[in-house]
Order: sequence, then C-alpha cells, then structure tokens
Amino acid sequence: MIQQHPELGFKLVEALDLNPIIGEVILNHHENFDGTGYPAQLKGKEIPFTARIVRIADVFDALTSDRPYRKAYSLEQALSIMEKQKSQFDPELYKIFLTLVRENKILPPSPA
Repeated sequence: MIQQHPELGFKLVEALDLNPIIGEVILNHHENFDGTGYPAQLKGKEIPFTARIVRIADVFDALTSDRPYRKAYSLEQALSIMEKQKSQFDPELYKIFLTLVRENKILPPSPA
C-alpha cells in the first residue's frame, strides 16, 4: 500500500495546471539508482534528474526528522545509514550532497 503513494500522488496533481516536472518528481521520488525502487524500478539515468535529487533529500529528511515511531537520527547517524544505502542514489549527486553537508550548507531540521 505504501508503495502506491507515488502513483496516487501523481494522479492527484496531473489534472492541475502545474509544471510537469512536479508530477514527474512525485511519481519517481522512490526510484533507486540501482533499479530497486518503485513504482517502475527505473535505473540510473532512466530516473528523471529532479527525482534523483529529491530521492537524496527525501531520505535525508526522513532520517533527520522525528517520526511517530522514532526520534530523528543525528546528522552522523543519518549519514552513516545513507552511506550503507548509497547504491540507491545517483553517485554524482550523492557526492555533491556530501560536499554540501560537510560545508554545513545542508543541515538537518531544527527541533520544533
């Protein structure tokens, strides 16, 4: 059921007069660079560029934000988890992401 949310979200916005890239990102933000994602198991450059960016940001946000079932991971913990899953990410974009994190240009959300 959870794996249906990209397609359901896409269907919700496709009738709106939005930039088509928005729907493309919604539909593909859970595709993994190694082809193990969903809904279409796209691989590598088959995944739209913007969706590859959002994939990294979405994972980082999910790890560094409080959830009803767990507290947010620290920056170090989140990066360690992401490193173990790095085959899911575009390697060039992941490298840029790590550089920006190290330069403190990307920080986890502040506690509310």
